[in-house]
Amino acid sequence: MTSLRPLRLISVVLPTHNGSRFLAESIESVRSQTYADWELIIVDDASTDETPSVIARYVAMDPRIRSLRNDANLKLPASLNRGFAEARGEYFTWTSDDNMYRPNAVQRMQDYLGRHRDVVMVYCDFTHIDCDGRVVAARKVGEPEGLLRGNCVQGCFLYRSAAARQVGPYAERLFLVEDYEYWLRLWSHGRIAPLHEDLYLYRVHPASLTARNSRNRVRWLMAGALCRHITALGTVSRGDRHAACLYWLRGAYRGRRTRDACAWTARALALGPWATVRALGGAAARRSLRAFRR
Repeated sequence: MTSLRPLRLISVVLPTHNGSRFLAESIESVRSQTYADWELIIVDDASTDETPSVIARYVAMDPRIRSLRNDANLKLPASLNRGFAEARGEYFTWTSDDNMYRPNAVQRMQDYLGRHRDVVMVYCDFTHIDCDGRVVAARKVGEPEGLLRGNCVQGCFLYRSAAARQVGPYAERLFLVEDYEYWLRLWSHGRIAPLHEDLYLYRVHPASLTARNSRNRVRWLMAGALCRHITALGTVSRGDRHAACLYWLRGAYRGRRTRDACAWTARALALGPWATVRALGGAAARRSLRAFRR
């Protein structure tokens, strides 16, 4: 095994709760990386199935693997924070207990950040697979501006630990959108970029966290996170930010989400008051202004 070189070490955090069904495959995908200078920190979030025995087997097998256990179920963002508090790498990433890296994923992402010193995070294309590992569809990630309308980063990414220390921990109160909100903070700190190589296998199944939660609920939780950060996204043009405000403002009106409409009105007016009035036009603009004044 290649000896660890701390200045190039890559820290992978793997949070899991009752994930024994696919956990071994996820761990093996890390162990199979062509880039050997990594540490894997598995955070067991109070599992009650066979997860602890799976973890113990791999900790005994590979000295690069460590484990932590929460006494109570703290949810994903708190587990991520606990794992990264123990991380020692120059680069950080995390993965889910039902997904897998392709063998060259870490190497390719590390190479990209090594060549592009101004990029704080890289994220990659991926493939959807089913419960049995069969390919469902290949997926391409979007450009960073896609974060203004949704989570374009998806599941395969690598970011600099120096940037992580500056932006702080994952927001534990934002369960389900803790990753999206974190990407926004990294984006406000520096450039993020897509790497259009398929480096990850994302498993689609009924028991996944994504499948168990309403898309509409998650969508508006993301909108709330974006609303709080959009004025701070200095790496994004004012015009793009204003267009995003109008997009979410119109969606809030269509969905009769009064509180969200008020919040997006405030952001749109702050970024471009007359452009907001012109874009909404007549009656819509008057309703928007009245909502904002209330």
